[in-house]
Amino acid sequence: MLLHGGTTLQRFVDHRDNAAACSIARSRQARADGGALDALHCVVEAPPAVEHDTLSPGYDGPTTPALAVGHSLAAHPVRYPSGSPMDGIDRSTVLMVDVEADGRVARVAIQVSSGDARMDAAAADGAMKWVYRPAMAGGRPVAGSLSIPVDFMGVTRARR
Repeated sequence: MLLHGGTTLQRFVDHRDNAAACSIARSRQARADGGALDALHCVVEAPPAVEHDTLSPGYDGPTTPALAVGHSLAAHPVRYPSGSPMDGIDRSTVLMVDVEADGRVARVAIQVSSGDARMDAAAADGAMKWVYRPAMAGGRPVAGSLSIPVDFMGVTRARR
């Protein structure tokens, strides 16, 4: 569902990919509101508790990992930050993103630095704007983590 300040704006129950549908609705709502993206959140509504998991009894870990929604990555790309060295060298930051069971970001950490603090900060800020599908275990959303590489193209390649 799409939330604004705790108020439900829209639910996605019949869509094939609710996380992607919410990401698209979030982008449209932010454009309509003049870019207030930080106030809008996509969260997962957990299905009712399952008394017995017949597919994987006794298994505690996620059976499906957490994922960043492709639409969200494309709608909110991380840009080469102004003031960073425009040295023509491609740089990458690798982030570790902890995702709550409702799809919200719990924490973003720099797993591998690009060598430039501004680029690392831009990558982490971008990750906070993306929409995530939580990990799944026994058909229920659970907290999980994912590693996301963020590539910065050097100025010489970006201008071609």
